Amino acid sequence: MKLARTAKALTAITFMASSAAHAGLLGDEVQARWVNAPYFDQTSVFVVNQGIELNGNWGVDSNLDVGDNYIEATLPTSIGIGSGPNWHFFSLDYGGITGVEISTNFEGWNDSWLSFTADSIDVTFFGEVRFPRGQGRIRFSLLPSVTSVPEPASGISLACGLAALFVVMRRRLRPSMQSSDRNTPTSWTTTQREAMAI
Repeated sequence: MKLARTAKALTAITFMASSAAHAGLLGDEVQARWVNAPYFDQTSVFVVNQGIELNGNWGVDSNLDVGDNYIEATLPTSIGIGSGPNWHFFSLDYGGITGVEISTNFEGWNDSWLSFTADSIDVTFFGEVRFPRGQGRIRFSLLPSVTSVPEPASGISLACGLAALFVVMRRRLRPSMQSSDRNTPTSWTTTQREAMAI
């Protein structure tokens, strides 16, 4: 019975720790900017929800889908992007972006064109990219900060190991303490101490 209550408590703690460890984008207000100087400079502000946020009205007839942990642009009408445009994604409240994984079918794409901070991603096309007409796709998967919450299983394992070590050490020390207690009087008089010291 006591073990079952402990297991339920540990499950609740694990769930709370794992849900607190991840701050996703769903429900957040995000800014997306497409700059292609001198032709246009468009900034869109929207709340992230399920599905495509900007359908055909981001940049040049492009779609922008922002999910809980990714940003995906699809270009359904073009065959490429020339050198020069910049994409900026701001206000990404994700608990601190520590990395970005890129998945794309852009021929000529270079990962060094992307940079990021804890709450933003910037892409500068320093070269031309090509893709099959209407099938251009690039996804930026966000990697969150993992140092904010330790893994619950590791803490539990450490606590169990220390408890086991304590029990083993206590058992080893207890017999030696009991044997020395039998030979030692519980109270000493001054003359007995002096006699033992001689």
